[in-house]
This record gives sequence, structure tokens and C-alpha cells, in this order.
Amino acid sequence: ARRGLTAAQIDYALLLAPDAHAPTAQQVAAGRLLLGAAEHGDARGQYFYARWLRDSPAGPRDPATAIPYLTHASDAGLADAQHMLATLYRDGIGVPRDEGRAKALYERATALNFAPAMFNLADLVRVSDRAKAVTLYARLACMRDEHQISVMATRRLHALGQSAACP
Repeated sequence: ARRGLTAAQIDYALLLAPDAHAPTAQQVAAGRLLLGAAEHGDARGQYFYARWLRDSPAGPRDPATAIPYLTHASDAGLADAQHMLATLYRDGIGVPRDEGRAKALYERATALNFAPAMFNLADLVRVSDRAKAVTLYARLACMRDEHQISVMATRRLHALGQSAACP
């Protein structure tokens, strides 16, 4: 990290401050490292710096400040960034509410099989495109994930009168 290797800067920052509960001094150091990686154009660095800007008690906690970094990381194809940016647009946090932009970003992350985006997209289209929502929920119900999204997707399927047929 001291040599300016962006991957090392990101990994070290995440070790220093894995979440908002890390001590303030470690949060500040992590923010500096992530900013360095983000400024060098590293998509992961941009995503994690945007998260730091949004969430860290040592940062501004200002989602609007995170938008340019998320946009660059999203454009680079990082599903986490696409998902976070879509959620900000969906909810109008830090940007004007734009459901169409949110849907397009969720679609991009869904194409990468990013389960949280698939779930949010299914929720977003549940009324306007029931068949698509059912297809997404069914795919999610059969996936293993650390967020327990498969359980929530199964519940949504049952609420829609459907069931998951996993292979």
C-alpha cells in the first residue's frame, strides 16, 4: 500500500476499517487509502471510497459526494457499484429520484448475476412486469447467497401464488 499499489491500498483500507464500527483514526486512514485508489481510476477503489463517503463516521456521510465515484465504478462494470447507484436513484438519495435510471442500473447488475440487484429489480417491476418478477424471484430462490435473498425471493414467489422449482 505504501508503494501506491491500488489493489494493496484497497485491501489494506478494508482491513483497517471493515465497517463503520472501526475506530475513527482507522476510518480516516482507510478513507485516505481508498481515495488514492479511486483517484487512480481503480473501479474497486471508486466503489469502496463511495461507500466510505456514504457510511463512514469519519467521512462526510454524504451520498451526493459519492455519486461521481459510483458512476465511474458502475461504468467500469462493477456490479456492487451498479447496485448501490441504482438504489440511490430509486430512493432519490443524493440524486433526484429516477426509477428508469435505477431500473437500467439494476438490469446491468442483474446481467452479472448480482443477487441483491436481481431482487431489487424484481421488486421494482413486480407490478408492471409480473412475469419478469416471477422469473427473477425463481432464479433467486434457487441461488445460495450470504444475504438470505433466496429466502426472501421464495416468500415473494409464494405471495404471487408461485413456487420455486429448483433443479
